[in-house]
Amino acid sequence: MAKFNKQELAVRFFSDGRECIKSADILYHEKGRGNRSQFGILLIHGIELLLKAYLLLKNVNLPDDPDKIDAYLKRLGHKYKDIFDECQKYGNELNDPALEIYLDSLRHTYYEDSIGVRYIQESEIVLFDPTIFATLTGRL
Repeated sequence: MAKFNKQELAVRFFSDGRECIKSADILYHEKGRGNRSQFGILLIHGIELLLKAYLLLKNVNLPDDPDKIDAYLKRLGHKYKDIFDECQKYGNELNDPALEIYLDSLRHTYYEDSIGVRYIQESEIVLFDPTIFATLTGRL
């Protein structure tokens, strides 16, 4: 990972996360349900990046040292629910029952292995709710 300070990396994660979610939405609406795997990868990765951006901005205990930031992010991995739980320690901006319900609903469609969300189950795809996107991006 390139050596960025917390604020630079948070801005980059926020921007990339927002673009992933927008791309997932475009892919779904232009290509339809045949691209469930690609849609899911973009959606989950976008959510992960937005949540990590929040943590980088809010975790005052995290030193502005690129090596410590890298170690912190690697420890969190790709488990978006664990990352969301970590976010709850640093403020209540993301305390929204609809957001928690949405993240839980994703767990029924995309399941986690030891690394994080990687596989899609054979259930109905969970679409991204625009109000959730507004919650994530508007409160960061």
